[in-house]
Amino acid sequence: MNNDVVKLNKSMDEFVKATCLLVVQHYRNIIKLREDTGLNLGYHSRLLERMLHPEEKFILRGISKRAKEENSRHKEHIVPLTYLADEMWKVLEENKLNDQECADLLYKHLGIVIITPEESRIIDIDNKLKINMPDGWGFGKDNPLDRLTYCGIELIEHP
Repeated sequence: MNNDVVKLNKSMDEFVKATCLLVVQHYRNIIKLREDTGLNLGYHSRLLERMLHPEEKFILRGISKRAKEENSRHKEHIVPLTYLADEMWKVLEENKLNDQECADLLYKHLGIVIITPEESRIIDIDNKLKINMPDGWGFGKDNPLDRLTYCGIELIEHP
């Protein structure tokens, strides 16, 4: 890999990490505003998807073997965004981690893979994991790719 590619990858990675920190700070601002006003304010689970558009450029973690072989493409978050946002919200409300630790946790669980539409059906319908992780999976403890592994989806390296 030449120096320009390494430099670009480092810059993109730093951008994603800075964006994660910004999201954490935004969520903390919502929590504070809720406390100050008593308003029931929430968050949008797709916030990160909008901030890191196009996700394929920023948070691509790999492609499934089948998607590569069949040249059939579907974008899938490694941890469903709704699940990720809900878990991050819980972590922030517990207030045990500082902003950077929360941003690092978010960064660790953020990513997309390219799979086939059939593999998407296996996740969403056959295994009922469209917005969930497998039973017993622990946020911040277990591998963010476990949902794919659980569904038998084999990933190959970043294309």
